[in-house]
Amino acid sequence: MTYSREEQEGIRQKIIELDRMLFGALLAINLVCLGGMISAVADDQIKYAATAFAISIPALSMSVFGQSLSAIYGFALKDNLKMVASLVGAVVSVVGVASCFWHFSTTAALVFLACAAACFIIVFRYHIHLGIAFEQGIDKEA
Repeated sequence: MTYSREEQEGIRQKIIELDRMLFGALLAINLVCLGGMISAVADDQIKYAATAFAISIPALSMSVFGQSLSAIYGFALKDNLKMVASLVGAVVSVVGVASCFWHFSTTAALVFLACAAACFIIVFRYHIHLGIAFEQGIDKEA
């Protein structure tokens, strides 16, 4: 299947919008958890969560900012840099949220990690598949 230039731009904008929503939501979850941790007793799990959020919040912010630059100005961060920031931010974010769950219940943390792992696999496989399909469509037209 080939795409016209307008279709290519529309698909690119949808991918950027999807990324911004996904990583923006993770960023919001981090901030909500961080706000809830302020009054918690500082045990090891809370310290791990705080460290994870200290890493994931800047990484996710950079990812969302980079996607915004790409959407508004057509300027894009290097793909490798964007992918590393997004992946690190997302994985460390899940570790932080799991640590918060672990503070209350080991079972809840394990269930959360299992569900999060399944979701990561589904989302990233879809994202990779969408990117490959988009690139093949561009290659066919050129």
